[in-house]
Amino acid sequence: IEQCRNSEEPYWYRYVKPNVKEDDLDWAEFVMHRSKRSFDPVLYSGWYGYREFSGGPVPGLGSHYIDLVHYITGAKFPLSCVCLGGTYTWKDENNFTAPDHVQAIWTYPDFMVSYSTNFGNGFGNVFNLYGDQGVMKMVHWGAPVYTAEGGSKNKGVIRGTNDVEPVERPDHFLDWLQCLRNRKQPNAPIEAGFQHAVAVIMAMRSFDTGERTVYDQKKRKIKDD
Repeated sequence: IEQCRNSEEPYWYRYVKPNVKEDDLDWAEFVMHRSKRSFDPVLYSGWYGYREFSGGPVPGLGSHYIDLVHYITGAKFPLSCVCLGGTYTWKDENNFTAPDHVQAIWTYPDFMVSYSTNFGNGFGNVFNLYGDQGVMKMVHWGAPVYTAEGGSKNKGVIRGTNDVEPVERPDHFLDWLQCLRNRKQPNAPIEAGFQHAVAVIMAMRSFDTGERTVYDQKKRKIKDD
């Protein structure tokens, strides 16, 4: 399963507001336990772009992707992960430190998952699920399709390009409100949040250490390998 989310410019640039005034906010509360420093309006408004405050594209964008991968496949936790990246294109006066290029690969018992971001070229995005009988193309989230492209000719049962039939589900907010009343499990229970959080933390730990990370599900521990 593969997703590439590309753009000419990192998303954190759109949040930068150099005219933010210190009197209008609680700077000490924003910095919290980090080292004390003078007020910086760019850091405050564009914090998505600073590694000290943000992990960048993998937790910012990739977390939603991994959550969807788990939802579609029924997978819960990765076995291992490697993640590499850096700031290669956007080097300017803002001194952003979150990676503008990154790639993470997770292994699961039955498949691999790849996520990458290139913030230097906005040519386009990719979101494909590859199977031995064809491929499901999900780059247009509201209109996914599947075809026999790339599949084994010996197993071929798919013909042409086919729309993925929608599964009737209530809106997420409506589902949450209904579950408050009927005490049923929501579409996205707390366990789903924990599972994709583990995947993201594994990736960022690998990014920071340069090591492959593995997850011990019984002990609920992430380790370097």
